[in-house]
Amino acid sequence: MLENLRIAFAGLAANKLRSALTMLGILIGVAGVVLLLAVGSGAQVFIEEQFEDLGGANVIQVFPGNFSDTGQESTTGREPALTEADVAALSDPSRAPAVDLVAPTQFAQSTAVAGGNSHTPQQFIGATAPYAEITDLAVARGTMFTDDDVSGRRRVAVIGTTVEDALFPGESAVGQDIRFGRATFEVIGVLTRKGSGLAGDLDDQVIAPITAVEDTVTGPQTSYSTIFAASRSAAETPAAVQQMTDVLIEEHRLPSPDELDFTVFDSAEALAQVGQVSGVLTALLGAIASISLLIGGIGVMNIMLVTVTERTREIGIRKALGARRSDLRNQFLFEAVVVTAVGGLLGIALGVLGSLINVGGFSPVVQPWSVALAFGVSVVIGLFFGVYPANRAAKMRPIEALRYE
Repeated sequence: MLENLRIAFAGLAANKLRSALTMLGILIGVAGVVLLLAVGSGAQVFIEEQFEDLGGANVIQVFPGNFSDTGQESTTGREPALTEADVAALSDPSRAPAVDLVAPTQFAQSTAVAGGNSHTPQQFIGATAPYAEITDLAVARGTMFTDDDVSGRRRVAVIGTTVEDALFPGESAVGQDIRFGRATFEVIGVLTRKGSGLAGDLDDQVIAPITAVEDTVTGPQTSYSTIFAASRSAAETPAAVQQMTDVLIEEHRLPSPDELDFTVFDSAEALAQVGQVSGVLTALLGAIASISLLIGGIGVMNIMLVTVTERTREIGIRKALGARRSDLRNQFLFEAVVVTAVGGLLGIALGVLGSLINVGGFSPVVQPWSVALAFGVSVVIGLFFGVYPANRAAKMRPIEALRYE
């Protein structure tokens, strides 16, 4: 075996340019497989992180209106609404025991002004105190508003770092005032920086007691924009979704589960669906990249056939000296495998280097199994496409081989 390896590497060194060009197809194919699978894995990790930023797999959202699979909104004939009575019913542990926390929210749109600076936050949310725990919001400086602030209709707010930088450049916003129209809110906390995600800039938001937002910005509303809820655990999320659906059907006096006037969005189910789609896309990307490996394998067979032809006299001499068919077959198989294996290693290195580049806001994640798979396939290609040339060399007759010019 060692002698075959020595001869194989000597053959590569003797025809450096041809060997390099032969390896190129394998190198590109392996690098493509590693990199594209890394992109698919990185995209899945990125999406999972975005769901975690929204509170994780136990977060449930309820929207007014029934949104069908086609994206068209259908109702039972009356204006869909989520009311305070719905929130009270969903918060009742006897009716929805799998639900842990419930928080209604009201979305507003207004420009914040402080001193000579103004900024329109991407999200201006009126909410109750549990909203922060449900969506996993953390305060870096200051405090989050409480149930007493909500019931007392206090005009206080918690802002993201993007809002702070825009309104109070170079200084802390905690304890300072911001205005929305004629209403003044005191900033009592600044949220921990989260960065950008699928929903845009996660730090460009203002959160205030829902009562104060309705008093000053939106006015009294007939329906909440959304009701956020959290199940007691991720395992209980499906049960919580069903319980919430049953409670709202009863509260809204709906005639049938097929005629809902609300939509329950389950983060865990959505994440699972995204994972399935991501898995299919990753497999598709890998299959596309594998075409390059197939083309590279055909190139290896072509070069090995040329090599066998060029070394016909050598084959004849070795057979005349007693070399067996298996000796010649193994030698040429080793040479084909060495070509593809070296190309595979170089392709892996190129793929790993390529994965260091940020793609579309996320970083590709190289999976160890994809590296092992790509290298294993490159070796198998050497064996598969090297068999025919090796057998051709092994079956040559010594007399005819020695006569070859």
